[in-house]
Amino acid sequence: MNNVPELSLCFNPDQATTFLLDMLRSSTNPLLSKLQLNVRPLLWGGYKQELVTMALQNSGSDISQVGFPLTEDLIAMNALLPISGQLIQKLGGQLAFHPVVWEIAHRHQEDRLWSMPWLIDPRALFYWKDIVDQAGINPDAAFASAEGMEDACQRMKAKGVEYPWVLGMADKFVVIHAITSWVWGKGGDFILPKGNRAVFLEPAALEGIEAFFRLGQYMPRENLSFRSAESHRFFIERKAAVTIGDYGSLKKFRAAIPPELRDLLGVALPPGPPLLAGSDLVVWRHSRKDHEVAHALSILFSTEVQIKYSDYMGALPVTEEALENLAEPGDSNMDVFIETLDKGRLFATTKFGGMLELQLAAGLTELWANLSQNPSENLKEIIQKSLEPVRRRFDMMNEK
Repeated sequence: MNNVPELSLCFNPDQATTFLLDMLRSSTNPLLSKLQLNVRPLLWGGYKQELVTMALQNSGSDISQVGFPLTEDLIAMNALLPISGQLIQKLGGQLAFHPVVWEIAHRHQEDRLWSMPWLIDPRALFYWKDIVDQAGINPDAAFASAEGMEDACQRMKAKGVEYPWVLGMADKFVVIHAITSWVWGKGGDFILPKGNRAVFLEPAALEGIEAFFRLGQYMPRENLSFRSAESHRFFIERKAAVTIGDYGSLKKFRAAIPPELRDLLGVALPPGPPLLAGSDLVVWRHSRKDHEVAHALSILFSTEVQIKYSDYMGALPVTEEALENLAEPGDSNMDVFIETLDKGRLFATTKFGGMLELQLAAGLTELWANLSQNPSENLKEIIQKSLEPVRRRFDMMNEK
């Protein structure tokens, strides 16, 4: 019997699927370099179907990386093994993890762990300090609310800033991952805490969605079809003053910006709780490699792996020791991203939450495409009409 555990890992097309194994093999720590582990690479674009197939067939990997929203669906399919207290102690115990990470781990049941967060992918605003300063804007105050964001864009426009705001609106997950802060900042939400009804078209949430789409008037016309890479390039070239991005964007922006301009890059919290996207590691019920799986997980949560792999993947680590290694005196941009852990939220922690995220992402992107071609003053009415089928579909699924 082959006792080497298999780990299914998720990648974007531009990432090396061998990075983790190469990193382990090159480590000076023998515990890491001698770990026996097979990696099954999955592309984020299609990983959900592959994991659902594993669950239905009751076979496949022993451990999998799973985006936060999908974990709940796998629990509902009775496909996972709970994480034992003994294994948690092997990982360093509760105090080894950031407190918010520990809360995320308990989002399914207070007395049982079905997964452990492995990488955190928060969102924050990026801005050019000099452009914002010239308009007399205090970003920490102005960007703290939807009204403040809109006012700041108006003031920058009045000061001659052609494009105060840019975002890759053609990427559906960019829209949903950004708009969450506007909805939460208005006191709205997407799903009731019990998870049985969608509420993103109720007054508070609808007001947040409307405020987010109103910022479209401050974007370049060519932004109508921008994807993430194009909008980031537009921002890096200082053609726009503000954008929103994940933690990995901080490293990419710093690398792309000329050295003499790097101090002008600022990071601020968005106008509402920042989204905490990310991924869990889960253990499959069909696995029969308890000892090998426990050993592999202890390595995957080690400080060295947490620091190096999260850095490569453009995410924050989840352990206290790894986070402390990231903090640098005087690096306010890094401080803001670490602060997102204390102030951020997950999109949803309920059954079918992952499905709603996917359907709402598609609906919002289509809505933006229609509005960009046919602007309307009846924005709230169009939002309601466009997203009502998504709301109705989710509620019907919960009635079954």
